Amino acid sequence: MKVLLVNAAIWAFLHISISFFCLKLNERTIFKIGSNLKISLWEKESGFYQMIGIKKWKDRLPDAADWIRGFPRKSFSQYRKGELLNGFYCELLRAEISHWLQMLPFPLFFLFNDFNNFILNMAYAIFFNLPFILIQRFNRTRVEKLFLNKISRYSRDQKKLDQPM
Repeated sequence: MKVLLVNAAIWAFLHISISFFCLKLNERTIFKIGSNLKISLWEKESGFYQMIGIKKWKDRLPDAADWIRGFPRKSFSQYRKGELLNGFYCELLRAEISHWLQMLPFPLFFLFNDFNNFILNMAYAIFFNLPFILIQRFNRTRVEKLFLNKISRYSRDQKKLDQPM
């Protein structure tokens, strides 16, 4: 029981510390790190996110904005008009980076746990963070589609303006 409480306290400390660290990263750094987290073609075209029913469960998970002051709320509908899409995309990347980083410390738990508890901590690190990573990636595919639509609409408008009257 004592080991469980120690593990829980360490995980809580790690989650909060990493979240605050990511909150302090500027947009330039977020986009630089995010360039390594590109959405792959199979994610865009395979229907994977629909297959796992992400739209049904994604809003049931907690949002860090409810707990930690300073975290912006990430609601797709409020950014849909396009004025703030870049900022929204940055916050999606920030959240994804935070959850990837929150998985990294699990090897430390090998130092003070037996093998079974180490495996439990590894499973916790993956299964706690993976749903949040999937949500951020799903939302990023939606935002990227909006970006592409805006660009193609802008290109069409420019072609109309360039045509002689």
